Amino acid sequence: MDAAPIRPTKSPLAQTQEDFTRFLRNPTEVAIPKGLDPRRMRVYQGLVYENILSLLSGFFPVIDSLFSEEKWRALIAEFIRDFKAETPYFPKLGEEFIYFLSERKTLEDEPPFLLELAHYESIELALYISKENHATPIAEGFIHNAGLSLSPLATPLSYHYPVHQICANFQPQEPPEKASYLLVFRDNQDEVRFFELPLSSYQLLCQINQNPGLLAKEYLQNLCPENHPEPNGFLQQGMALISTFYDKGVLIQS
Repeated sequence: MDAAPIRPTKSPLAQTQEDFTRFLRNPTEVAIPKGLDPRRMRVYQGLVYENILSLLSGFFPVIDSLFSEEKWRALIAEFIRDFKAETPYFPKLGEEFIYFLSERKTLEDEPPFLLELAHYESIELALYISKENHATPIAEGFIHNAGLSLSPLATPLSYHYPVHQICANFQPQEPPEKASYLLVFRDNQDEVRFFELPLSSYQLLCQINQNPGLLAKEYLQNLCPENHPEPNGFLQQGMALISTFYDKGVLIQS
């Protein structure tokens, strides 16, 4: 049996850097590295914490408004202490916060919709800062004969909780019987908007997103139940819905 490889001894600089970051993550339990000025270290740690707090408060304004200042600060401190983010980009920090929430157990005194609301707010932010441009519209009258795709600036979403309605005065503790289906998109004026969707519209957009390039009629034929009493009426209503989505910039030519 081969002997396990011997790891090289860390250099003093590498050890100091590791101790430095451990202190920044958990200043209440980790000592300040030897040889570093305690006052400066605490100033630096405070700046790191406050910058992350400010960013996440801006990324998740509704969640911030639902938590007391003490609880929100404690959650951010837990995120900094326990989660190892993999991105160096500040705009991606919101995604890392979602991963953090998904890996931890929601506490009893936290809202049960916390993860879903955070995800919803992160989608709004992602669409707002996206560098994607609005696609060139399909020529009028040709939408029925063009391969369709979902705009990269539109996202259909499904949640157990009505996250789009949650505020300080409405915080459901149990999910309603019916799920919430939403379309979140950035319009031609670069405003992020949302619509509530019936299940059939949500399914249509998901199908277009998962199988881009088909004709409008093909998507509708796939969705039409086999025993539908009026398949032609179903197709006509579906075509009108697709035209509405196209007019809003939700659908583009594939």
